[in-house]
Amino acid sequence: MKAGTLVTVLLLATMPSMAMAMCFKGHAEEQITMSCPEGQVFDTETNSCITPTG
Repeated sequence: MKAGTLVTVLLLATMPSMAMAMCFKGHAEEQITMSCPEGQVFDTETNSCITPTG
């Protein structure tokens, strides 16, 4: 197999994984926030859901 063909196959095989990794980057905080019950927010200091005061 030629080197160019091998590189092309490797790129095509890894592109979906790279796209998925780029898509999920930075969404962890949103997913944690969305998992809190309604009326509560995620507190990054305590890593838990709290009821906002004032």
